[in-house]
Amino acid sequence: MDDFSSVADMPSVPLIPMEQYYRKLGFDSFELPSDLAAAFDHYYGLDDTLKERFWRAAYWVNHAVSIFVSSASASHVALVQAIEALMPAESNEVCPACGKPKGDGPTAAFQKFVDKYASGVPPKDHRDFYSVRSSLTHGRGLHRWDRDGFSFSPIAMSEPWAALLVVGVARALRAVR
Repeated sequence: MDDFSSVADMPSVPLIPMEQYYRKLGFDSFELPSDLAAAFDHYYGLDDTLKERFWRAAYWVNHAVSIFVSSASASHVALVQAIEALMPAESNEVCPACGKPKGDGPTAAFQKFVDKYASGVPPKDHRDFYSVRSSLTHGRGLHRWDRDGFSFSPIAMSEPWAALLVVGVARALRAVR
């Protein structure tokens, strides 16, 4: 057998808009995002430093997905880490007069990055996403699903960070420059 089997008579894989693809919970059919080819082109055009940032972010997204059932809190923190892995390095420049770092702190830098790449998600949700991460990271809270149990109720499924996960992280992964 020297050749692959012909696929000429097979239907092509359906392509759906990226926003729709990444908002789906589970799947009932095999579909791909309509911009997958452009995403591959973008990835292969990255330099090695940006590819490394991409893979760190992909690691944290995978970890967030794999730990979600055990801990929505840990999953949330991992999603923030995925976004932070994509962000440009912080400036090391300091003010000569006061000695404090110039530029944005981590919270402001995160919000600016997310505001830029997670269009369609209200800015209040961006702020909430990072402040929830801070509470979780510093032991001041737990995600409500960890406290009260998982639910498919409309209220539970409307967590603002869920929208940020599925669309914002996907856009940010593609926007690394």
